[in-house]
Amino acid sequence: MNMNRIIKAAAILYMIFPFQAALAGWEMARPSRDEMTGEIRIYTFSDSVTSTTPMDFPYTGTKSWLGFGCDRENDEWAFIGFSSLNLISQPIRDYSVYIFIFRVKFDDEVINMKMEESRNSDFLFFRDSTEAIRRFIRHTMVKLELDWFGQGKVYFEYSLEGASDAIRRAREMCRQ
Repeated sequence: MNMNRIIKAAAILYMIFPFQAALAGWEMARPSRDEMTGEIRIYTFSDSVTSTTPMDFPYTGTKSWLGFGCDRENDEWAFIGFSSLNLISQPIRDYSVYIFIFRVKFDDEVINMKMEESRNSDFLFFRDSTEAIRRFIRHTMVKLELDWFGQGKVYFEYSLEGASDAIRRAREMCRQ
């Protein structure tokens, strides 16, 4: 099962069965278990947000959230999920993934970050997850700028309140 399907399944579980411990704006999904390998993955998600300015049809109400995932092999990854994703930025093609460079604002600091999207995916993965996770823990807000098909520049702003505790708890669960 590929990573996008696992994350999508975890996101659906999160929406249907939120983990009992809400963590100040970030919640944990139930652990995701690969039926074939038995591998366990833990995910935590920010609250869902819509773009700072409403998008036109057919993207009206598009939701997005930040995510953190880990497994028992000490792998960790940071990602951004969308209910629908349709970018027009010019990607760099790298095998079966598209690599984008987006402007990202953490509190008052604007930086460029590389992200990748698998074909037909509604998720962007931070290429440098270690740096993204470090910033999730140390900052209070992140804003993402995207060039969206038919919409132009679109911005999503996420709260990082509770991210540090949620990531700490997910890491603890991954190490059990």
